[in-house]
Amino acid sequence: YRKYLVRHPLFCLWVSFEPNTAKHLCANSLRFETVQPQDKLFIAETTSNAAYYLFSGALKYSVRGAAARQDVHWPVEKESWISEATLWTHWVHVGTALANTNCQFLVVTPDGVLEAMQKHMLIEEITESYSQLFHARLVSACVPEAHDFPTDVAVPFTGFERMVWWMPKELQMEIARRTLGRDGSSWFGNSHTRELLEEVLVGGTVILPNQTCEPERVIFRVEVEIFASAVASPEIRGCVLV
Repeated sequence: YRKYLVRHPLFCLWVSFEPNTAKHLCANSLRFETVQPQDKLFIAETTSNAAYYLFSGALKYSVRGAAARQDVHWPVEKESWISEATLWTHWVHVGTALANTNCQFLVVTPDGVLEAMQKHMLIEEITESYSQLFHARLVSACVPEAHDFPTDVAVPFTGFERMVWWMPKELQMEIARRTLGRDGSSWFGNSHTRELLEEVLVGGTVILPNQTCEPERVIFRVEVEIFASAVASPEIRGCVLV
């Protein structure tokens, strides 16, 4: 299970920080599932009880159009997570997933994740924070005027790196320390480690383990573009920035 589980950055972090917790999850709560061509993995408007990682095959995912809108269909290729929201919310499938080919999945249940995460304090804190942020992003994306409505295959603004950036600063720092090693000497010199931790503390940078448990540095940049437009008004001379 491990080689598929680490395809999710959160569970990759589990494996890197506390392998025994990940082993408990693998041993007690994961399973493989196969869906034959033209069979359905799930149907829209039914309650979901698991998240899926598609590691072989291809699906067609369909969402029924509301009111006068047309139905929407799009392909789901291998190495995709499906219905992740099930792990963090009470989730009802938005669309229907139909197997185009023979499909194989890693199946992860919310009860299994909940039980395993409680085995280690830091893993529990990180996972709780992630789940709360995921839920907040999901709720904010469900408002009627939202452009990107959440589905079984995508929830807007839930990229793992940005989710960590939104976590409490002390949790970001602990993730960075664990990723770099207890004293940082396993990856970088002490001075470089201090510089990296300072970047995390100041903001705009997170340090995370990748799928091979090596540290990666993610930097966030915010760009603001200012437009100048002329305003025809006798009271205003020059231009107004908008």
